[in-house]
Amino acid sequence: MHHNTEHMMSPLFYFVILFFSGCHHRIIVDSQPVGAQIYRGNERLGTVPQEIEFWWVPFQQEKLEVQLLGYRPFSLYLSYPFSRLPLDILYFRYDIIFGFTPVEHTIILQKE
Repeated sequence: MHHNTEHMMSPLFYFVILFFSGCHHRIIVDSQPVGAQIYRGNERLGTVPQEIEFWWVPFQQEKLEVQLLGYRPFSLYLSYPFSRLPLDILYFRYDIIFGFTPVEHTIILQKE
């Protein structure tokens, strides 16, 4: 009897593919007080709240900076917390893993 193993892929296979290919993510960045500007490198992305899409690639971080006159700039490093992946899989949070649902971040800025 011949068993077709092509359709019986283990979760480890998907984990390896996910790890080496990276994932599409979406975040919403907001600030307190409101009205801060957000930058990716030298590129101004706009005023928060702002939805940002990025590809998370293992071992790489992308930096965003939130700035508001009279407040200290805040750096936000975009990366997927790899330690969270087992829980996201366990609780079927594939919408977050693959970027269908944005994760919200509110930055509380400190006065200079």
